[in-house]
Amino acid sequence: MKTFERHIGHFCLAILLLLIVGVAQAATATTAITFTRPTTYTDGSTLAASAITGYAVDCQFTPTGSSTATACTMTGSPLPGGTATGGNVTLTYPAAGGNACFVLRTLVGSASSAGSAPVCKALAAVPPSDPTNVTVTITLAINLESDSPIRVAVAQPVVTKSP
Repeated sequence: MKTFERHIGHFCLAILLLLIVGVAQAATATTAITFTRPTTYTDGSTLAASAITGYAVDCQFTPTGSSTATACTMTGSPLPGGTATGGNVTLTYPAAGGNACFVLRTLVGSASSAGSAPVCKALAAVPPSDPTNVTVTITLAINLESDSPIRVAVAQPVVTKSP
């Protein structure tokens, strides 16, 4: 019975380690999107600004070092319609950075345009914070094998931090 309990304990520890290691750090970025409002339907007829109910923002994110894009995690879409020519979305992405590509679609009621050409933005990796509470301990060992006097001079170190 103790062997079984030990195996269960090891299994639980392994699962816990996988969960801890598998947690990816994330960053957020508020992205300003500007555009020229469409004035016609695809058939050339006039599209009144008052008919536009919003602009859907579609986003694909490719992490640094990967070639596989996935849907972005973001808030703020759809953008307001009418005479609006821009808005903000907040994007959550892996702290290692990557490339976000955005496509806007005009919304008129339940109808949607096919989508704009993609516009991509590189999102830099988020640097880690500096260590805090750094201490340095120096241990000095002196071997006294002679009758000569020993003089030790200790200077105060100067610590600088480069930007």
